Amino acid sequence: MDPVLHLLAPEQPPAEPIAEIRATAERQQTSGQFREAADSYTRAIAISEENAEAFFHRGECLLKLGEAASAITDFERAAQLNKDRYGTHPAIAEAYLARGTEALKNNEPEGAIGDLTEAIRHKPRDGQAYSRRGVAHFTLKQFPEAVDDFTSSIEIDNDSSDYVRRGKAFQVMAVSYTHLRAHEP
Repeated sequence: MDPVLHLLAPEQPPAEPIAEIRATAERQQTSGQFREAADSYTRAIAISEENAEAFFHRGECLLKLGEAASAITDFERAAQLNKDRYGTHPAIAEAYLARGTEALKNNEPEGAIGDLTEAIRHKPRDGQAYSRRGVAHFTLKQFPEAVDDFTSSIEIDNDSSDYVRRGKAFQVMAVSYTHLRAHEP
């Protein structure tokens, strides 16, 4: 730095070493202080925007805080930076499942289908994701798709509620078919 500019510049406190920030964040995360840990990981990211591990762990904290959309953003960034380590991590499926479930609760079945499809892509043997996507398809009157998803869920988890849901979808399809047949010339 230029010696004159150094004299004119305000004194800066020494930068906190990234290893110290990471250790603090890990302690906070382990002890369940997810907001504080997320803030610590944010400081680590500010020092190095190429820190895949910090993005990933901040995503985990945000997911625990119920902020699935922000968690997904961080997981996707971590996967961009280190696809081998984070590209197919189960936490990504969990985040999409959480956001898809929230969309269902908010009566947004189209958005739910997209997120639940992503959850299934990241974790193909997730019966819960299939079941919830089946509910979204049923809500949209996409009964064959609902039947397929309920069947997949049953094959994975053998959940009795999905037998009932699948039965209702078959029933609606049968009534619709019978109604159509009754009106044929």
